Amino acid sequence: MKRELALVCSCVVIAFSSSVAIAQQRGQERRQGPVTPLPPASELFYRTFTAVQLAQADQREPVQQAGRGAPATVPNTANVLEEIFRRGLGPIVLGIPGQRNADGSENPYVVLKNQRDVFNAVSPTSPGRGVDVGGRAGSGRQMTRQPSTGRDRLMRHLAALKVNMIICGNGITVNDPGMRFGDLSLSPDFSAAKFPIYPNCTKCEAACPGICFMTVELNCRCFLEKMDPMRSAGPSELELTEATMPRRLRDLAAYADNMLTNWQGYSGDDFEAIIETIEIINGAFATELPFGAQDIVQWGGGDGKLILSSVRPLSEVPFLVTER
Repeated sequence: MKRELALVCSCVVIAFSSSVAIAQQRGQERRQGPVTPLPPASELFYRTFTAVQLAQADQREPVQQAGRGAPATVPNTANVLEEIFRRGLGPIVLGIPGQRNADGSENPYVVLKNQRDVFNAVSPTSPGRGVDVGGRAGSGRQMTRQPSTGRDRLMRHLAALKVNMIICGNGITVNDPGMRFGDLSLSPDFSAAKFPIYPNCTKCEAACPGICFMTVELNCRCFLEKMDPMRSAGPSELELTEATMPRRLRDLAAYADNMLTNWQGYSGDDFEAIIETIEIINGAFATELPFGAQDIVQWGGGDGKLILSSVRPLSEVPFLVTER
């Protein structure tokens, strides 16, 4: 009788414990809400620009819309940058404010407040910083321009990356995806060594099965290479791992911000690795300039907005993926 009673009590305890566990799980699910499935890569479209494209001489000044009866004009990337600030999506901060050296002085950072600031940030020929820094407008600390240095080159690529993170997900491109550009991640097997550089674009176009874009060093890099997934990139100092740099693009940009401001302790190889990585990301959804009619969905109209078409789906870019 005692044994039967013990068994009954045990069953009651087990049943009660299971009920509590189920109730707790259901309560947690209600609090978290249903998990929304990630959209397929074939339905995620983006458009990006490289630093070199944004710094082209014919992209320096915005194009003026044609008046009534005049031949139609086509905007350029300067108009896209103006659209960012017109919609209140700026300023764009490069580096981290408030970081101080051991002597108490503040480390450099830059605040880009308008289209001209961004153009000067991506341009290797801009005199000085090209933006209002320090005292007069509190736009940041002086970051001396030395175009051949890793910090200056990183700043140019990072400025372009932040532009791309803004335009994809804020209605400046059509087919705005359910996942913002900054929330994409580098694929686990990403390596900059898989995207070879050629001495000029003629040789690149002859050998590259994808798209060639000029680099900031005036070489030409092959993008969207149709890689054999089983092929090894071989040993490379530029191979990205979670131990060296983040894979999510938003986190990678924050990592680059830290390198710009707190550059002490980073080697030249560290700068080369992140520069090449960001350069490849910026070229992932880029296409040739200048814009054509097929690139413009809306310019002006009732609300005055500039809206660009998207270039290609995520499914065509093997080194970027969606992750939770």
